[in-house]
Amino acid sequence: MKKGYQILKKILVNTVTTMVVLMGVICFGNVQKASASHYTTIPRVLRGTWITPLKKHEEQLIKMTKYTFYVADYKDGKKGSGSWKVSGKKFMPGTHDRQLAASKHANKYGYWSVGGNDSDAVWILKPTIHNGKRALKSLEPNIGHPIGQPDYLIGYYYRK
Repeated sequence: MKKGYQILKKILVNTVTTMVVLMGVICFGNVQKASASHYTTIPRVLRGTWITPLKKHEEQLIKMTKYTFYVADYKDGKKGSGSWKVSGKKFMPGTHDRQLAASKHANKYGYWSVGGNDSDAVWILKPTIHNGKRALKSLEPNIGHPIGQPDYLIGYYYRK
């Protein structure tokens, strides 16, 4: 009788231990998934500080890090008042959408889209070499273009 009791006790202890371990794995797995967060990131080939001339004595600077996109206009070396920044970690107010919009892959022509989510402030950029320097080729829609004009204007941002 004693031997049967000991065998039953071992089976019961092993079963309870196995169930506790399984419950821990299931609970830990759910907590891990629930706390995981997806941030919007900018592709590595676009990251850095880039600058382009706009007009005489005017420049535009864009700075891209892994999670942020920053734009500032400069006139005669002084920053203008229209600078702005969006983050791939922060949400737009009242929504579950991130501030930053960035394409996950380049399109078939090698261009990436980066800018503010749910806005028309989006840059279409492609890493290239221009005038012997690393540059980002920028396509800007030529809105209201007359017949015979290109659909896009081309500009270049150079490393600062």
